[in-house]
Amino acid sequence: MWCLSHGFVAALTIPTAILGAFTLVTFLLRTWKLVRTNSQCRPVGASRWSCDYFTWNLILGTIASTAVLVTASESEPPNLRQAAMPQAVILYIAGGQLLATALMCHFGWTTPITLSSTLRGHPARPGVLVLAEDIVGVDGGGGQLYRSQLVARYEASPQFRALCQQLNWFWGAGSLAAAVALTVLIYAVNDEDVTFGLGKSRIYITKSHKPDYC
Repeated sequence: MWCLSHGFVAALTIPTAILGAFTLVTFLLRTWKLVRTNSQCRPVGASRWSCDYFTWNLILGTIASTAVLVTASESEPPNLRQAAMPQAVILYIAGGQLLATALMCHFGWTTPITLSSTLRGHPARPGVLVLAEDIVGVDGGGGQLYRSQLVARYEASPQFRALCQQLNWFWGAGSLAAAVALTVLIYAVNDEDVTFGLGKSRIYITKSHKPDYC
């Protein structure tokens, strides 16, 4: 039968720790840029202690993927299929939110919460627009000037609004489709016949005649 190699847990822990360290550094750096005095990176109209939409998603994605990896490695034997799921989980989160904002834009709904410079109660804007605003505004150094100009461009140009909505549908539906495909692959593939790795964390299994976890 198939048996996990002796170094499975260690091999899984190393990339998880590396990924976690880089994520933590990114989170701390982005947070500092947003909360420092006289910051020009914050969303338009946001208070000093407000996080932008991308930061909240960074927190949510980190918690979800870490929880999946931790529970997979702590079970005995480690759950190989679950350990391969973080990438799909992130795609579910991203795709679900993009499709949600696409539907809200299509039906003309307002946002129930503040999404960066899109205030609560304001007509919804595509998630790709909000993400572009956050990433370029903070990580790219565009600041509030870029945020305000991007929003102004969106409000003034019907063509740009249509493009953002098309991209929203494309990335939202594409992310969910990829997530479903990955989930089916992970849980339907015959692990006696294949060795599979997803993303940067490649997980290997080796064939053995030993009946127990090793």
